[in-house]
Amino acid sequence: MAGPSTRPAHLRQVPEHVARALQRLGTPLDLAHERTARARLTYDWDYAKVIKPPPEGITVAPVRPRALPLADAVTSVVSGDRRPFLIVRECWQCGGGDESAIGRKLANEKTILFAKWFRCVRVSDAVRHPDHPLHAIFAGHHAPHMVLGNADNSEIIPIDSDLPLSGLWSAMRGLIAQAYDGDAEAAMNQQLQILSSYDHLDNLEKELATRLDNLLLASRTDAAQVVAVRTQLASVASKRQELEGRETKVMDLSLRATPRRG
Repeated sequence: MAGPSTRPAHLRQVPEHVARALQRLGTPLDLAHERTARARLTYDWDYAKVIKPPPEGITVAPVRPRALPLADAVTSVVSGDRRPFLIVRECWQCGGGDESAIGRKLANEKTILFAKWFRCVRVSDAVRHPDHPLHAIFAGHHAPHMVLGNADNSEIIPIDSDLPLSGLWSAMRGLIAQAYDGDAEAAMNQQLQILSSYDHLDNLEKELATRLDNLLLASRTDAAQVVAVRTQLASVASKRQELEGRETKVMDLSLRATPRRG
């Protein structure tokens, strides 16, 4: 008999293949939030460009790909970005195995918020091939599905599928502490509160908008009530603007020119 599901309660009604497809598209898997928070709970994925195309109009013979040294492979991935990096190896063959375990870690709210201070990159499963330019990052008997590291190649951390979330967060916190001046844990906790505030404003805005529509569609419009509801909607918009300003300050941890050591 199968053991109890390890998926969060609010995800248990989402079929596994649908959840994985949503994750690949960057769709937030925490379906309990309202629209503003859901928009924040996504990854800004980039895709590693390992072979530069020739200039337009120039035809060149195909070049056999070759594995880059580790330092050059990391340089290719970070592409001048000074943030720490998070690389996910796409593996469609894994099905409900390792990819699913990594997918659950990536779908976690706290993981997503920590990832806001990372350069997030997806690479194809072809990196396991010895001749792939980025192979050095995933080299080994069992290629990891996720790798964290510093942009200057001073630290590379493969993430195993069975690593608990606490271990993943610890690794992410450590890299953030080296790259930024601010306190990521404190900022993340504040951002969770901000997301809850967005949920409240979204719900209030929907309620007021519905009330306004009903007033305007009524056979006899109550002008005073219409003005009152519109005033409340303006107040919600003002509070949202204030919250966005607070959010910008909270999430700015001040990226260092060079990573801190030790």
